[in-house]
Amino acid sequence: MEVKPFSFAGFSMSIPKEWDVSTIKITKEGTTIGIQDLERGRLEINWQVAGWKKAKDQARRSGKPLDKKLLEPEEVAEKYHKDIKKKLKDLEYDDEMTQDKVDGHRAVISRWEEAGQTGYEAIWYCGVSDRYYYLRYVDGQGPELFKALLGSVVCHSSLPTVKWQYLGLDLELPKDYTIDEQKAEVGKLTVVFYGHWELPGRKRSLASWLRPPPLPPPRVLVVSRWNLLRYGNSKLEDWTEEQATSLIKKYVGSCRKEPREGEVQVNGHRAWFTVFSHGGGLIKKPSIYFSVYGWVCDASETAYILINPLPLGERWGDLAGEPIPPPDYVHCHR
Repeated sequence: MEVKPFSFAGFSMSIPKEWDVSTIKITKEGTTIGIQDLERGRLEINWQVAGWKKAKDQARRSGKPLDKKLLEPEEVAEKYHKDIKKKLKDLEYDDEMTQDKVDGHRAVISRWEEAGQTGYEAIWYCGVSDRYYYLRYVDGQGPELFKALLGSVVCHSSLPTVKWQYLGLDLELPKDYTIDEQKAEVGKLTVVFYGHWELPGRKRSLASWLRPPPLPPPRVLVVSRWNLLRYGNSKLEDWTEEQATSLIKKYVGSCRKEPREGEVQVNGHRAWFTVFSHGGGLIKKPSIYFSVYGWVCDASETAYILINPLPLGERWGDLAGEPIPPPDYVHCHR
């Protein structure tokens, strides 16, 4: 069986090549991802932050006793079964739960039946990501596939970057980025990420301690992926400026294009590069700069726009500056 990688927000696994992501739902409570083949849904992945690390850190700082209990996978499974049975009246679980290992963590495995369908689920806690994971599988090809899916799961990583491989995107971003919004249209996909600024160290005056300077807007990174039919016969320079202006205005605010621009290489492709700035005025310097890259990938038959926030504290719009090398975030082909 041929497989392909699926990665999202620090979770990754291998899925059959004919399966695709059908739904992604992100809330304050957690993340739910649905994966299906041509017939029906085959897999549902859900995770919720346990809050154990935060509770321990607060107890350590305050000196107060820890007031949170970390539930065992069996306890989580029992509560989950009770809640889901209220929604699915025909759902039945086998009384006996077995155990397995998922990415080194102890997991409980249950078999279920509902409306003529059978399947399995796995529930475990990952101490590295501080998440409770729920993986629910519809038995379309037998329990052996379920075991293979579990064996491919990676629910935490010690690397400084996180992979996002879904909906035709192949990204590898710093860990602090979280997805804020995604908008899919015919022939176009735009994904917006938020991250944390690394504020430049500088000596502060007494006045600044009494009235701290305002924090900059969120660190926004935007990736837009276009079908070549929608890209058309546009001139790369004009298309990059037009689309970047629209995207920055929508997700950041009013910006202006700086005179610093030219050609660079992205994934081996010719790309047009320019710089936009946000904030500032006649006297005040701009508060944020973005490097913008637009390129066409014939191998994947797509066009890309990458809007990347630049470190604070420098005049990135200087006309005399060299082209800014693109970050290795977006992989348009492998």
